[in-house]
Parts: sequence; structure tokens; C-alpha cells
Amino acid sequence: MNASINDQFKLTAAEEKFLFKKNLNQLVFIAGQFENLPVSLMKTTSIMNDFMVDQVSPVAVWTILNLKRAFQYALTRQCAQLTFDDVLMINQLVLGGDPTAGKVRTSAVRVRIGDTFWDLPMPNDATIATINAIITARQSTTTKAITLNLALSRAQLFTDGNKRTAMIAANLLMLQGGTGIFGVPEKRLSEYGKKLADYYRSGQAAELQQWLSETAVFGLKMY
Repeated sequence: MNASINDQFKLTAAEEKFLFKKNLNQLVFIAGQFENLPVSLMKTTSIMNDFMVDQVSPVAVWTILNLKRAFQYALTRQCAQLTFDDVLMINQLVLGGDPTAGKVRTSAVRVRIGDTFWDLPMPNDATIATINAIITARQSTTTKAITLNLALSRAQLFTDGNKRTAMIAANLLMLQGGTGIFGVPEKRLSEYGKKLADYYRSGQAAELQQWLSETAVFGLKMY
């Protein structure tokens, strides 16, 4: 069962673009935390501005710059409509030169949830149809964005970068709808991880959708 969430914000295209760009560094930083990057917001900002940063691994720099490119791609699609091809492109940009980037996985994936493991079913046509149904549903943009974020995170369509791809795809929907931006604040990420694990086990999204609508949706004032 899914929650029905009203849009909290209705921004003009110019306001939405301003909000997105103003908080781009913060969004990249939060997305990077899904990879447990040991990089502060200040260092993330410096890397995005092409400054040299001490004590940050090349892999972390590469991850941050890939996230920057993926969010910038979202900006180029503000006046379009989100499609599944956009989701593929976002993952391709998130993973950079990885040979599996932007391709639906064709191998088994095992996800650790607490002390147990979950063997994910292989994505198929029905999985992709479910994602497309979320994108085109006659619901509020915020409902669709949060639902898409959770569905992509749980389905694990890709070999890597699923939560990062999900967050950026959700933000692209909100960017196109003028309904704010989506990102769990850093201080709530641990709580989100536990709730996400519960959702992975149960598949019941309504409670987490409501929590995200209250915690992770922002307008012209960011967290």
C-alpha cells in the first residue's frame, strides 16, 4: 500500500532551478553518503569546484564528480518528462566508466540487511513496467518522486549505484514538477537506513513514504 502525499511546494521553473542549483553541493554530499564516503560537505564542495583536496582518495573524488555530472544531467531535463531512459542515463553517469553502467543487471545480487542476506529477484519486463507505471501515475509529483526513490532502491536494477540513482531520479521528477528537492538530511541518514532495511524486508512503503515526505522534501529553504 502506498501513501498519497500532497505537493508541499509549487515553484516556477526559475525558482525550482535556483533551488536545485543552490543546493547542488548538499545534494551531491548526501548522495555520496550512500557510499559511506568519508568526505565532509566542505571537501565535497571543494572537489566539485575543481580544487585539490588533501586526504581524499581518488575513488571518492571520482564518485563525487560522477554524482555532480548526474545531477547536472537532471538540470538539462527540467523541461522534459522523466522516462526510463533517463533512469538508465543517470545510473550511467553515477557509475562513470564502469562497463555495467546504465544497464539493467543480468546477474544475481545479494543484499545484506542487518544480520541476514536477501537474494534479489532478477529484474524483468514486469519490473521495468512497474517503474514506468510510477513515473506516469496520476498522482502528485511528490508522491511519485518518493515512490520512485523507494522502488528503485529496493529493486536494485543495477549492479551498483542504486540508491544514488534513485535519489537523483526522484529529484528530476521534482525538478520537472516544480515541487522542491528531495534529500534525507545527514543527521537522519542512519534512521533512514534502518527504515529502508525494514522496507526491503516487507515491501510495505506507506509508513516510510510518509516519513520521507516529512523529513526529506524541501522548498526554498534547505536543511
